[in-house]
Amino acid sequence: MKRIARILPGNLLELREHLELLFNSYKNEPQLFRKSPVYLWFLIEKANMVFQYFNRQTDDTVEHIKKLENLDLIKIIRHHLPAATDADKIKKWIQYMKSKLKIHA
Repeated sequence: MKRIARILPGNLLELREHLELLFNSYKNEPQLFRKSPVYLWFLIEKANMVFQYFNRQTDDTVEHIKKLENLDLIKIIRHHLPAATDADKIKKWIQYMKSKLKIHA
């Protein structure tokens, strides 16, 4: 397990560092961010689920991988939708999407 998290190329720590760079890039200059912020949200959510699974499999808490901070999906979606869009419909859509993707955040 330690090899997957810290040693092998493309390990979980490298994934975490890469996503943290993308997150900070978006937070610092959202207008220059070339990827979809919704896609970034999905990546971070799924990575956090992998980190959580890894942490449950590892007894040594020193080896645990810290969860990444994520974007506020509702803010992102509202920013890209017309102001007249119903907030309750947005929340229902997000809940539906999270249930289909098995995201429990």
